[in-house]
Amino acid sequence: MKEVLKGIERGDLLKALKILIEELKESGVAERVVLFHENSIDSDISSSDNEKGEIHEFKDPIIKFAIEKKEPFFKIYSSKNSENPISIYIHPIFSENSFLGFLYIERKKERRKFSEGERSILRFAGELSSLYLKSKEERRILDEMMGERWVGSSNFSKRLRDEIEEISKLSKILIEGETGTGKTLLAELIHIASGRKGKFVVVSCPSIPENLFESEIFGHKKGAFTSASYDRKGLIGEADGGTLFLDEVSDIPLFLQGKVLRFLETGLYRRIGEDGERESRCGIIFATNRCLEREVEEGRFRKDLYFRISVHRISIPPLRERKEDIGDIARFFCMRKGFSIEESAIEILKSYDFPGNVRELENILESIGEKVKEINGEVVKDFLSKKALQQKEFESADKLEELIRRMEKGESFWDVVWSPFKRRCLTREDLRRIINRGFERGAKSYKELSRLFNIEEKDYHKFMALLHKYGLRD
Repeated sequence: MKEVLKGIERGDLLKALKILIEELKESGVAERVVLFHENSIDSDISSSDNEKGEIHEFKDPIIKFAIEKKEPFFKIYSSKNSENPISIYIHPIFSENSFLGFLYIERKKERRKFSEGERSILRFAGELSSLYLKSKEERRILDEMMGERWVGSSNFSKRLRDEIEEISKLSKILIEGETGTGKTLLAELIHIASGRKGKFVVVSCPSIPENLFESEIFGHKKGAFTSASYDRKGLIGEADGGTLFLDEVSDIPLFLQGKVLRFLETGLYRRIGEDGERESRCGIIFATNRCLEREVEEGRFRKDLYFRISVHRISIPPLRERKEDIGDIARFFCMRKGFSIEESAIEILKSYDFPGNVRELENILESIGEKVKEINGEVVKDFLSKKALQQKEFESADKLEELIRRMEKGESFWDVVWSPFKRRCLTREDLRRIINRGFERGAKSYKELSRLFNIEEKDYHKFMALLHKYGLRD
């Protein structure tokens, strides 16, 4: 029972219920345990080996009676399939007035009623099952809500929720924002609000190889090229009647941007290998984490395409500029994942800048939640401190690796390493790590190391004296 209580304390109701059921079976109190939920048997909990296909059993009048009474029910009755009387316990589960399911427990071997002690433990199992199903139902509802709302109490988030119905009526929208701010979620919310019956088709532009881009987006006819062994509808065709979401639009190859522009202007497109044009009536949402004006200036993005897609734009501020949203997002995320978060933890989170935005916030909470189910300020503070230290070490290691690469390409040790060291841009420990990395690169002696670092022969003794002076020589 200790492990059961520990599971409840940690908020892991599923684990607690599984342990309790196992204890009921081992002690002989129960032989069969079935948790019935949403017109089916909950396979995570139910314990009998032959319960599949036996849902019809639960139409028994005794069970109907217990559900109608909305009360737990003990009964001994004779079954057609068993010579011995069967002791059963039925615990109906409701959320307010909505029926969620019931717990069914039976014992066949002993011809007696459940004792008072056994009844107490069975009632406890019923209550725990009720908590479990209710929390499962809440998570299901929250999961559905996550696809239908933008969480947050900042001015931006409030305004967005108020305006999303109007925004969804637009046929072309550009969403701007840093990585992890929620551009894909917003695009999906706009699609839902639009009422379009077709699909929400997501296109990650950076993930499509340049030579396959036209085929992926516009489609192709069988035999149009060597590997075209079948007709391909294309993502524009898939989105007909729905919404096409072009994520990271700046990665569309320059040579195809003209075709994309023509589709935006006419709604017509041509599959590779076909003579005739096709039509796709879909809303189009673009997203970018780059400055498209700069992309235009530097010749990587067509000016006419930019003007066409930027008429209606939404700029999502980074999370560090809407810190009022941090608490709402954190509570919502934790509720979905089944763990709790204290206000002290939220205050600590608000002090962090979140360069990875909402995605980083969720990753942090998930990492912490894997270890503890109640997230408090101390736990968050400790996690962020370790994260900052790891980031510093990573940046330092990355910086030193770049210095070594520069020397490998021909720059000298004196320019790349010694000069920054004298300006105190590098530490003695940095020097030590650079020396060690040189040996890891294959140098077998200090002489070979000096050649790797592009130190001239005449400066070798100066190099060795430097190593000796700063205690860097073994």
